[in-house]
Amino acid sequence: MPAALPQRAAPPPAALSQRAAPPPAARSPAASARRSRRRAAAPTATAQAAPRPGASPASLGGDAYAQPQRVRGTLSLYAVSDLHTDYEANAAWCAALEPPPAPPASDREQHTTVLVVAGDVSDDLAILRETLQALAAKFSVVAFVPGNHELWVKGGPSRLGGGDRNGGAADSVAKLRAVLALCAELGVLTHPAQLGGLLLAPLLAWHHKSFDTEPDVPGIPRASAMTIADYAACRWPPGFPGGDELGADATAAWFDAQNEQQPGWAALMAALASRGDGAATDGGVPLALVSASHFLPHQHLLPEKRFLTYPPLAKAVGSDWLWARLRRLHVLPSSLHVFGHSHFAWDASVEGIRCVQAPLCYPAERARRLKSVLLHTTPQQLADVQARQRSRREPEPQQRQPEPEPAGRQQAARARDDGGRAPPHPLHVGLHPEQRVDWLPALLYQASFDAELREAGAPGGFAGWLARGGLPVLHPCQLAAARAAETHSAGAGGGRCYVLTHWSGRWSGSLGGMWSNYYESHAREPANKPIELEEGWASMQKGINKLIRLLEGETESQFNAEQYMMLYTTIYNMCTQKPPYDYSEQLYQRYREAFNHYINDKVLPALREHRDEVLLRELLTRWSNHKVMVRWLSRFFNYLDRYYVLRHSLHPLKDVGLLCFRDQVYADVKRNARAAVLKLVEREREGELIERTVLKNVLDIFIEVGMGSMDHYERDFEEVLLTDSGGYYKRKAAEWIAEDSCPEYMLKAEECLRLEEERVDAYLHASTKPKLLKEVEGELLAKYESQLLTKEHSGCAALLRDDKTDDLARMYRLFARIPKGLDPVAEAFREHVEGEGTKLVKEVAEAVEAKKEKDAGKPSKDSGSSHEQAFVRQVIALHDKYLGYVGSCFANSSLFHKALKEAFEGFCNKAVAGSTSAELMANFCDNLLKKGGSEKLSDEAIEETLEKVVRLLAYISDKDLFAEFYRKRLARRLLHDKSSSDDHERSILTRLKQQCGAQFTSKMEGMVTDLALAREKQQAFDEWKGRSARALPIDLSVTVLTTGFWPTYKSMDLALPAEMVEGIAAFKEFYEGDTKHRKLTWVYTQGTAVLRGNFDPKSLELVISTLQAATLLLFNEVDELSYGEVQERLNLQEEDVTRLLHSLSCAKYHILLKEPAGRTIGKQDRFRLNVAFTDRMKRIKVPLPPTDEKKKVIEDVDKDRRYAIDAAIVRTMKSRKVLQHQQLVLEVVQQLSRMFKPDFKLIKKRIEDLIARDYLERDKDNPQLFKYLA
Repeated sequence: MPAALPQRAAPPPAALSQRAAPPPAARSPAASARRSRRRAAAPTATAQAAPRPGASPASLGGDAYAQPQRVRGTLSLYAVSDLHTDYEANAAWCAALEPPPAPPASDREQHTTVLVVAGDVSDDLAILRETLQALAAKFSVVAFVPGNHELWVKGGPSRLGGGDRNGGAADSVAKLRAVLALCAELGVLTHPAQLGGLLLAPLLAWHHKSFDTEPDVPGIPRASAMTIADYAACRWPPGFPGGDELGADATAAWFDAQNEQQPGWAALMAALASRGDGAATDGGVPLALVSASHFLPHQHLLPEKRFLTYPPLAKAVGSDWLWARLRRLHVLPSSLHVFGHSHFAWDASVEGIRCVQAPLCYPAERARRLKSVLLHTTPQQLADVQARQRSRREPEPQQRQPEPEPAGRQQAARARDDGGRAPPHPLHVGLHPEQRVDWLPALLYQASFDAELREAGAPGGFAGWLARGGLPVLHPCQLAAARAAETHSAGAGGGRCYVLTHWSGRWSGSLGGMWSNYYESHAREPANKPIELEEGWASMQKGINKLIRLLEGETESQFNAEQYMMLYTTIYNMCTQKPPYDYSEQLYQRYREAFNHYINDKVLPALREHRDEVLLRELLTRWSNHKVMVRWLSRFFNYLDRYYVLRHSLHPLKDVGLLCFRDQVYADVKRNARAAVLKLVEREREGELIERTVLKNVLDIFIEVGMGSMDHYERDFEEVLLTDSGGYYKRKAAEWIAEDSCPEYMLKAEECLRLEEERVDAYLHASTKPKLLKEVEGELLAKYESQLLTKEHSGCAALLRDDKTDDLARMYRLFARIPKGLDPVAEAFREHVEGEGTKLVKEVAEAVEAKKEKDAGKPSKDSGSSHEQAFVRQVIALHDKYLGYVGSCFANSSLFHKALKEAFEGFCNKAVAGSTSAELMANFCDNLLKKGGSEKLSDEAIEETLEKVVRLLAYISDKDLFAEFYRKRLARRLLHDKSSSDDHERSILTRLKQQCGAQFTSKMEGMVTDLALAREKQQAFDEWKGRSARALPIDLSVTVLTTGFWPTYKSMDLALPAEMVEGIAAFKEFYEGDTKHRKLTWVYTQGTAVLRGNFDPKSLELVISTLQAATLLLFNEVDELSYGEVQERLNLQEEDVTRLLHSLSCAKYHILLKEPAGRTIGKQDRFRLNVAFTDRMKRIKVPLPPTDEKKKVIEDVDKDRRYAIDAAIVRTMKSRKVLQHQQLVLEVVQQLSRMFKPDFKLIKKRIEDLIARDYLERDKDNPQLFKYLA
């Protein structure tokens, strides 16, 4: 034999440490590491292999490695196809695959494992690389032949991330070259090679349509790019043979011709040609041949079209050129061919050539049609695998045995399981323990060998070198070094090598396979003689009778695969015969008659014997048996379903079986069955335990006989159930309403509703739930709502009064179920809350009235009495309480939020002891925020209280009145430095802004800002005095305010003392120099002064107002002044002079003495300084008598309201131009209601005023129509 045939072998475990690792390009680091770990753990062999790569030729035969004189070993060859590691489950199988174990006698020998992969690993080159690397790490030699998936050219990146999934290939030919290059890089065989006495021949091939010679099945669309994936996924370069034709012969011929170009092909053919009669090499070693292709070499390796889910698949599975090449190759007595593609396990001989397919397939195919993909050697192995598969599912009844599925590989992907659920996507099907694919890879061939170390010049010629190069004791990466040694030795005439002295191979026994076993005993083609109707039906009747006996529990053996195939084939033949022997119509009718006979003979007599619950159980048994019968017969008659039924638009076979049951069995027993079901339901309502599974399964019959429609369930059962349930609960409600309190009644009603919902979930259809609950709710709740809510001592009012939150929550849950059922509850809630609030108003009015009588004549406080403060506190607490009720008891229902709002609006806008709630809330806030207030709270508590006050403000209609009162109080706190915290002031302004808008707080925010600017201005004034060396007789501090922000104060032309005049002049000079075009107006009523009084007992500091200070300073010039003289010198009005003199002479501190003495001030009184005045304090504050500002605030608010109404009227009319009186009033009210509730009379009055001022005019013809005057 010529020396051109490439050789492959694997090293012994012990030799790995003596040799360098394979080149980096041969395997990934991970694969090399895995291989190193595996081999390092193997038992140490006594044999020593050939030298390391790169060793000198002289060392080949030297003693440096202590080579043994003889070596023994074994070789095992395995096969697998269609790995499809795109699917996670298959990739996991490859990753978990254990290296094949060595034979028992070889633990101290060389053991070589060879794996043949017959295509279809992945179209993604990254996945293909990963899979081949994983397999190369587990097997000594991997041989691979590309399949159709490897030549797919799809767009997008690799699924493993990174680059192009096609390796940059633009067409399928380039993709083929990329795949072959990848295999060469990984050291994977793709061309002929020899392993000792074993020849491997991977063969390239492609499918073509003319391969299919079986007649097409009528009515099935032809193969196209829409139905055959290869036609769409493969791209051929321009000018490629047959590239513009689907399934062209030229394409298959081109692929076959590529085998001639493969390395080693000529050497392989030469080896086969020189085999001699003994089928041995010229060295005497017998040869065995294993060829491999992805596609089928012969059509007899595929089930007939009648068994395929998609018959045109036969046009894209095989190649006639491949078969011709196999005929030329398989000349050795010891040979075998491995193929793939069709996903059917196969082991059969075709014209003397043994052909084996060992597919892994898609995960869904293994789950759905395990028998057709399983290779097995013994019946026990098949039984074990089937048992593991069935352990995941509920065991079927004794009469239901799984049968072989006569379908192609697409059937599993489209099949549905027994429960009607679609199987999970194959990418998501995991490898469960019961899904172990432990029959793969399939062991096909085993050999044992001996080798002897001989001199290079020993007899045998090429056979000796061939043995050394291909002997499994050599690793593939050492082949080059061995050949170099061969050349050197031949030239030098010396050297030593290993030569095979013995090779003994044996093939595995039959691997089985469902379809290959089937065709061992069945002819592929139907008999030419037509089958008569009665003859064929007699055969079918036997099968039907056997099935009936199984269903009736009689002694009968189960159907086996051969019997099933026989029945199916009979129907197929009778339906595909040419007229007049096409009996499809007659078979369709007899299919129906078979059910009718069974029902009349067996089913109806058995059902008519029973009543009540026994009837239901018998009905379930008969229904279950009927479904089994439908399933089996529809499979026997499946060919009718696939063609005859479709062409004639008839009912499918399964529907025919159900119709027979519905029209006869269901129609006969539905009334008795319904009565039995309703009786069990009522027993359960009375507290008895029943078997719910029976009811559910019986009611499923009512649903299933509708065949997708709910008419039978609703008409024959549901309507009667609803009527019966209504009557039952009507009786119960009448008993309970007379005996029980409202909470007790609600407890029973809620429990009944819960049980009814549970009942629906347990055995009624989901669509019954709303109908049944509506019926129960109507009887238990809707009819008695008024009685329940108004029950004395336990109705809604009593529950609110007694704070029965659990019962209130239950009331909400129950009455929320019925239309408008919550309206009466919300109304009762509103009335209760408003009553509680009105009660508070009445209590505080009485308390304030009593206090007024007690404190008659005493001055009132601005911030309200303690009772009024307590009132606001109580309103806040009341709001918190019932807002909590809305959240916890009434599920934050908007209806109850509205009721709460209306209740608080009802009593919060009532007068409280002569004051409005707006005033009281402003006073309450003032008391919280000022220094020395009665509310002693932490900062957090103040913030929380302010938030609640602002929340209550939403219920106040006169928000503008609150704003004015609050602004007055805020001004006093700011100007007199009474604010306890600037942060609290800003916080409440922020909340008010969020609640009422930016316009509401704009003036207040301006006041706070003014104070900050005033401090800066005062600091600048002090610096100016220092720079200008201005020394003032008094310390002057001026607060500059913006007129528009602050309340309006009384203006007066006070005659100031000389000391003050000088200071004011200095500040005016400073201000006018710093600010242009602004005028200062001095507000003396808001000023304060500190005077030192030099009295005879001691000196005192007096903290007084600016007006009081001016009055006292008059007495520095004279000892005594009359009332008129004081008024003249101060230039004040009488009421102001009276207040000043009263505060200094008649109040707490008598700094001035008046004549005559008394508690009132008269115009004839005379005043002098009390030089004997003294006090225990060194610093005293002398306040002015308080004034009642309420009247002025209300007047200011009324004035602002008139302006607001005018603006709203003009704004509306300007946009509408013409408007009716009623519509105008409504729009004005809508615009202003956010701030206050305008009076309709006032709006009418303002309209008349605007007409008078020529803003509006009345229409001459319609006085109710107004026009805007531009």
